[in-house]
Parts: sequence; C-alpha cells; structure tokens
Amino acid sequence: MARKRRMSPALAVARQRLAGLNKITPAPNLGPNTTVAAYQGVANDTAALEESHNQLAAQMDDSSNRYDAQENLMADWNRRVLSAVEAQYGPDSSEYEMVGGTRKSERKKPSQKGGGSTPTPKQLGSREQVLAVCRRLQSRRPSAQAQLDNGPELIALSLADGRTTVSLKNSIATTAKRSSTCSCFKAWKKFVGKLKNMAERVQRRTAT
Repeated sequence: MARKRRMSPALAVARQRLAGLNKITPAPNLGPNTTVAAYQGVANDTAALEESHNQLAAQMDDSSNRYDAQENLMADWNRRVLSAVEAQYGPDSSEYEMVGGTRKSERKKPSQKGGGSTPTPKQLGSREQVLAVCRRLQSRRPSAQAQLDNGPELIALSLADGRTTVSLKNSIATTAKRSSTCSCFKAWKKFVGKLKNMAERVQRRTAT
C-alpha cells in the first residue's frame, strides 16, 4: 500500500496570507521580528521539507515493493529446495527433516471413522501410556526439580524449564497443556507426539 503523501495545512494557509500581504500597499509593518520576508522564508523551508519528505515516501514505496518481491522469490526458493530434497531422498528421510520438512511418518494422520469404541481425536492415550511417557522424560532429565504428580484427573510433569499437565477423564487423557520458562519446546513436542502416536495405535486396533 502506498504511503500517504504529506500536505501541510499550515503551509496552505501561509501561502494564502503571503499572497494577501504582498497585495497590501505600502507593505505592512508587522514588527521587527515578524517581517514578510521572514514569513516567506519559513514557508519556503516548510515547502522544501514537505517535498523532500514526499520524495522519500515514494522511495520507501518502491523499496517496499522490491522487498516484497524479493521475499516472495525467497519463499519460492524455499519451497523448491524442500520439494527437490523430498524428490531425491523421499518424504520420510532424515535429509528431508534436516532441511525443515516434516517426515511423512510424523505427520498428523486424519482420524478414522468407526464404531462407538473408537477414541475421539481429542483422546491422547490411557493413564498408563501418559505416565510411561512422563517417566521416560523424567528419567532423561534427572533433577531435584523433576517431579511427577499422579492425580485422579490430572497428571503433571514439572521440569526445570516448565510444567506439563494432562487432564484425564475416565482414565483417558483428553487435553495436554504446557507452561514453559524457556524457548525450547523439543521435550514438549516429543511428549505430545508420543501421546498422539499412542492414540492412533489405539484407533487402528479398535477400528479393525
């Protein structure tokens, strides 16, 4: 979107008043510090600055357009490189993951429609499965701050960098939340990924 050009209302008024002052004969005496010449000088400086500002705005519009075009080109190259790596090494390869792709085996699969025994998409596994994942994460990061709380409706895993809570209903994990004090979410992603994989295995077993 083009930037709005500045047009000073005060400058427009000054030009009108200067035109009127120049018609007065003899020239009016406005005082020692308020001369027509000084007034004209301020108007000229304002007009020059307005013109310079609008030229810079036009340059910024051009620069923004060129930047957007370059960014689109960069995004296109990102897609092309990812597609090329996928074509060469496969969508489930480590090389594909190295350049930022999500391996096919790790992508979220659509939920299967089945009978009443099939878990809903919100179900993330049983209590035992959730506890197994939590204990695995806890054992990998031994610390005085690594605590696991096993309640009837809530399982909470507290580590040095945050806290993960899983809500349970009838011994089935339904929601998982993460509160973290750092920017690293690898453990959280692995945690939820494991729960989702478990839920998918349950879905496949109950659907057959």
